[in-house]
Amino acid sequence: MAQPSEAERKKTRKLQLAAEAVFLLLLMRAAKKSRGAKAALVQALLDGQIPLRQLARDRLLVELRVKKPPTGGVFRSTRAPTKAEQRRAASLASSFIEFRDKKLRMATTSELKKLAETAIDSRIRLLAANEAVRVLEEERRKAAETVVGVEKAVALKRWDASNDALTCMECSSLDDTEIPIEEEFPQGDPPLHPNCRCSIEYSFDS
Repeated sequence: MAQPSEAERKKTRKLQLAAEAVFLLLLMRAAKKSRGAKAALVQALLDGQIPLRQLARDRLLVELRVKKPPTGGVFRSTRAPTKAEQRRAASLASSFIEFRDKKLRMATTSELKKLAETAIDSRIRLLAANEAVRVLEEERRKAAETVVGVEKAVALKRWDASNDALTCMECSSLDDTEIPIEEEFPQGDPPLHPNCRCSIEYSFDS
């Protein structure tokens, strides 16, 4: 079975962290706007997903040693956000703006303002982290399914948990669980919860 090497996993993780940092920067800039914040945040969510999705596709092909990228589907050269992606971005933006404005309204003293700003900063960081993982895993799954369809290969997917002191029991219990690519994990794909660090690895018969 073609599987990613440890060196490839490390490179993927390094590139992932860089893409997540850019995504966070875009969201933080949009979140600080006083006027048009919702529209700016929606655009930042959609713009920040572009490099994350490209990374997911590119690294999957490298890890699985696919020399010729498929055409069509998620591998189209240009891809506009779907209506579902636009709706999700609008919903997330609305939720964050509501949270932000409520916190700021309650900040009647300088001390409370500092606490509010800390809470707002934490909320946007959590949003960035969760969306980055979700987008990466979603695009990897779509890319893997496309490759399987083109190459007519037998494929498996395996749950990869961090398995350290911060790993929750649910994620730890799923570690190394392997199922056919056409099946679904009962809990769904990562992230299972806020700050989930799990991922799915794919393997194909060569």
